[in-house]
Amino acid sequence: MIKRLKLIAISCAFLFLQGCSLGYYSHLAKGQYNLMQKRKPLSQVINAKETSPALKERLLLTQKALAFAEKNLLIDVDDRYSDYVDLKRPYVLWSLSAAPELSFSAYKWCYPIVGCANYRGYFDYEKAQEAEKELQALGYETYLRGVSAYSTLGWFSDPLINTFIHYSEKEYLTLIFHELAHSKLYIKNNTRFNESFATFVGEQAYKEFKEEQQLQEPVFDQARKESYEDLKKLILKYRKELKVLYKSDRDIEEKRKVKKEIMANLQEEYETLKRSWSHSGYDQWINTLNNAKFMVYSDYESKVPLFETMFNECQQDWACFYNKAQQEGDKSN
Repeated sequence: MIKRLKLIAISCAFLFLQGCSLGYYSHLAKGQYNLMQKRKPLSQVINAKETSPALKERLLLTQKALAFAEKNLLIDVDDRYSDYVDLKRPYVLWSLSAAPELSFSAYKWCYPIVGCANYRGYFDYEKAQEAEKELQALGYETYLRGVSAYSTLGWFSDPLINTFIHYSEKEYLTLIFHELAHSKLYIKNNTRFNESFATFVGEQAYKEFKEEQQLQEPVFDQARKESYEDLKKLILKYRKELKVLYKSDRDIEEKRKVKKEIMANLQEEYETLKRSWSHSGYDQWINTLNNAKFMVYSDYESKVPLFETMFNECQQDWACFYNKAQQEGDKSN
């Protein structure tokens, strides 16, 4: 019983949840417990006859990446990603974010130990939808998205999951390094700092690992990278315009009118931009773009240039970089 209560409390804290009812605590504990119960050691999966060559290759690559993280990135991996879980579903959980109609001020959920965050996780999709509807009824713009991986900041031995094992090699490795970064440095009450930090570490670590292992990046991945950079510039450009609008002295109706015009301009520029891409673009994401999506995007991307600068100031020394990042994070609280 004590063990189960500990699981509930830690799960609630590290899935960034607050004010949970007993029913919600039970749902959360059940989700984390089921995940842990279905784990199989990587060595067992690698040696199993039914394991596909592709999965075996991916798991062996993971072991190399973890060794790289220990030695080069100075991250204590411990027993994280030493197990594999097949949940037989596309996402491990669903994350809910929200923002007001005319503001980028994130709706926050607060909880013990790790402070407040700009999102809330659910193992149960229907519960997530219910919570989303409640926020929408209060006038918030929302973003409910499937999540392939999350970090428990070292409190549990996070496993590899089928929900992201199939990613392209670049996306997969970047995600592994991203999640490991959360256990290296986490600043209480600062989602934007934490996610941008992990984004930078994930991308930089992949570059270094790719060079060490002499991995060949597919042409398609390179094309996606270039289009994503285009998208990033587009999103940040129009977010800046909207931010100026939201902070202006215009009345609410005028702000709504101008917001609609800005979003139409964004859509038009996006349609022009994607003609130069070799893939179908990000239509679904752009077509449902709102303040909550802008906010989530900014959380993951807006401070990445800051961390790039820190890393270069440290002559790309990871120990120096972590120290600088820690100091910057401490100043933010």
